[in-house]
Amino acid sequence: MAKIEVRFRFPNEPSAGLRQYEIQFTHWFPLGEEDVIRLEEDGVAILIHFDFKCIGNIGIQNVEQIGNWVNVMTRSILATLTADVSDSLYAYMIEKDYRNPLDDEMKHLEEEYSRLTEKLHALAIKRINRPLSYAKHFHGWFSSQPFGGENTDLQSLMIRYDARFLAIGSDEWKRFGHQRGGKIPVVAIGGKAKFIKKEDWDEVRSFVVSDERFPNYKEVLSVSKM
Repeated sequence: MAKIEVRFRFPNEPSAGLRQYEIQFTHWFPLGEEDVIRLEEDGVAILIHFDFKCIGNIGIQNVEQIGNWVNVMTRSILATLTADVSDSLYAYMIEKDYRNPLDDEMKHLEEEYSRLTEKLHALAIKRINRPLSYAKHFHGWFSSQPFGGENTDLQSLMIRYDARFLAIGSDEWKRFGHQRGGKIPVVAIGGKAKFIKKEDWDEVRSFVVSDERFPNYKEVLSVSKM
């Protein structure tokens, strides 16, 4: 068996014409190792986390500047999943060449690869939607649709989410499917969304790792107006 890491970069960008957008933090951004949200589900270790590329403010050039900004915008969110795969599947993933026709053995491995992709994608979007939903329900930021609901074509989704896997013994992130760009629009109710503060993060973490139901619409509105 081989152990692989698969990383999805979920875009979190504005609708056209909107100025106030994206999940926003204030004077802080969850870049620390202690800020990583960790859980395990269905035998897969899942990390929900951020790197510097996730920051959407052009004016923030380095980590030291983050504390000076009232609104630190989130351009993307990362989900990294660690899973065990067969040695034959791992070798196929490393050597995969879409230009070559598939023989019977390769067809079997391609089916196994597709099942792995479906499983990891489903686990990733289940948890990546949790911080988005937290911001939506408790801080007034409303995305037009959750990740995963807009397209059922797995190859297109792997492109959209810049899906990559880390080769064993290497620091090279190889393509987990074809690549292309993509975005999901996010808007705020009444332009009065609340920022997520550092002291909120433990509550966000608890919400993400749980399966707690969301409040109903009236409760959401009452919270967003507070």
